[in-house]
Amino acid sequence: MRETLSNLKNLTHAFWAEFKTKDLSSLSFSEQIPTQEVQARIEYIVINLIQQIFSTGTIKLSLLDQSKSSKYNPLTFINEIQEFKTNNLSAGRSLSSVAQLIKILETVYTLLESGNKATKREVFYMAPEIFENQLKSDRAIERASALLEVPRNRLNIISAGKGLISGSLVFAENYIETPVGNRIVKIPQDMDLITDIKTDADFVLVIEKETVLNRLVQEKFFDSCKCIGITGCGYPDLQTREFAKRVINEFSWIPVLVLTDFDPHGVKILTTYTFGSLNRAGECDQLALPFAHWIGVHSHEGFNKLPLSSNDYKVMNKLLSSYVFNLPPSNYQNKRFCLWRSQLEEMQKSGTKFEIEGISEGSLTEYILMKLQSGGWI
Repeated sequence: MRETLSNLKNLTHAFWAEFKTKDLSSLSFSEQIPTQEVQARIEYIVINLIQQIFSTGTIKLSLLDQSKSSKYNPLTFINEIQEFKTNNLSAGRSLSSVAQLIKILETVYTLLESGNKATKREVFYMAPEIFENQLKSDRAIERASALLEVPRNRLNIISAGKGLISGSLVFAENYIETPVGNRIVKIPQDMDLITDIKTDADFVLVIEKETVLNRLVQEKFFDSCKCIGITGCGYPDLQTREFAKRVINEFSWIPVLVLTDFDPHGVKILTTYTFGSLNRAGECDQLALPFAHWIGVHSHEGFNKLPLSSNDYKVMNKLLSSYVFNLPPSNYQNKRFCLWRSQLEEMQKSGTKFEIEGISEGSLTEYILMKLQSGGWI
């Protein structure tokens, strides 16, 4: 096991060393944008809106459509904003949406001015009569992020978060250290308050589901294996991905292994961590982990198989048609992604899926250790 992991560590370290030399100036939604610049953008937009009202009597805004503007970049191995395609939002057609967006811009400006932060829930309660429900205030926050071309977590608006961690990790929040170990700890809401991270882990294990992390803790997996376990409890939120990327930024030699169900949603979660979300590439491209490896579960490892649903087929067909899964195996990365595609094709051929809990007999700990021993990741 030590030898196979050592080889992967060397490959991981070499990948990130080269990755850091790449020109990433094309990435949008920079996390390094100064607060004053964000405020200046808000002021410019508000002035433009006032001018529109006086000159035309109405309001029209062009918002970046992240899903239509994003594409996988084979040079950086992540999903990026590559061409700016927009959607229009006008007061004539959607007065309430414009009002909600303006209220968010006002809230963001005030938060940035004071240096305070607010949760998405708190933002909703700042003006419930305008937003009507939190779904609409959350959508207005996403629109503000797209309009300003600033990641949502840089607008001083944070979410409650759902990510969990276990394992060989100590982090300091507001300079107060939290040793994690073989237990489950919630990922902090505010990444800016994490002042230090320490680990002697041999690898990071990104896990699709909370139930699986719970089972590994019950088996005392993190007592016997130097590993950081992270789960976003399904499709990961920004905080989970930001925490994982923070660990890799500081410890770039640590391999990332992803454990998901053998179903289309599991593969989509794998690609979300690896390439970033196409629907939110502007916010997430800098959180991608393009050298993450899929440790399982794979097509030959399961029993208690279930039939694929119509929604499964929809997700699977979209994945199979994606650009990244149709590249020639011309390098190490593309060869891996071809293997990921072949797993999807096996799934399509059999018409079945199975969960992590449905792997071959034995404990999950034994399964993971076996995969580590054999280098069974792709």
